[in-house]
Amino acid sequence: MEQEASALAGEPVRIGFVPYLLPAIRGIATSVYARPKRRLGADEAHSLLAAAYRAERFVRVLPPGEAPSLASVRGSNFCDVTATVDERTGLLILLSSLDNLAKGAGGQAVQCMNLMRGLPEEAGLLEAPLVP
Repeated sequence: MEQEASALAGEPVRIGFVPYLLPAIRGIATSVYARPKRRLGADEAHSLLAAAYRAERFVRVLPPGEAPSLASVRGSNFCDVTATVDERTGLLILLSSLDNLAKGAGGQAVQCMNLMRGLPEEAGLLEAPLVP
């Protein structure tokens, strides 16, 4: 994440990444903490995130104040994300959740194959793989 963010920014970017180990059969929730170069408000952070993912078929930017949940992505190829700012510290907080059995390597492989073969990006990825 730091490598790609640094490449985009053209300078070193440091983040804190926290994946949560939960008693769940499938799914992963994460928090990313970053200190922006300039102070952001929560609304601006959310707008920037929404603009960054506007054209991404399988990334859903949640409304401000709504946190991603494993239940909302279970059995899907979607990744739910949101952004907010800790007004006291100025830290940018990014939250996400995805079903690592559907959106994991298998789902990503199908999505990439679809794009490489000129198929609709979502081909085969809208059915719900709910086992386990």
